[in-house]
Amino acid sequence: LLTMESGRKDSAEPMFVSVAERGAGQDDAAVKAVLRPTYGMLAYIAFKRGDSATEDKWVEATRGLPVPPGEVKPLFREVPDMPGDRMSVSGQATVEFLVSTADGRVKETKVLKKAGNPQFATSTEKAIRTWRYQPTAAAGDPGTLVKQVQSFEYQYENEEAEIGSRFKR
Repeated sequence: LLTMESGRKDSAEPMFVSVAERGAGQDDAAVKAVLRPTYGMLAYIAFKRGDSATEDKWVEATRGLPVPPGEVKPLFREVPDMPGDRMSVSGQATVEFLVSTADGRVKETKVLKKAGNPQFATSTEKAIRTWRYQPTAAAGDPGTLVKQVQSFEYQYENEEAEIGSRFKR
């Protein structure tokens, strides 16, 4: 995970693949608990590369892992982009969205509340549409949509000094 967090996805991928291969097919609860985030990281790496077929393969690998009834488990979530041209911005956005239990994709989003920079609500909604969850419906089943609500608060300050200005940019 530290390799992944330091931005070295290419170095992290073989490590995650090794964990996935060693854990696949095992019925141990502790192993299954490690597989969901492992598959999620592999799906995220494929997502960042734009490889939707590989992303779907790793998401599909989570289908048989246990999930409490009525819940959805996230595999990966993108962080909303911050507008880079502001001196400082702050605010809040609350978004309601529907997750498909058939494929783990976010199907609909709706901003319920926004305050502060209006661009942040838009970028939050855009980021949520890329999130993937563990599919829980049986393969081939159309599944159901599970409503989720997520709130985001943000405070952003650009620390670079602007030439000719006393303000931070």
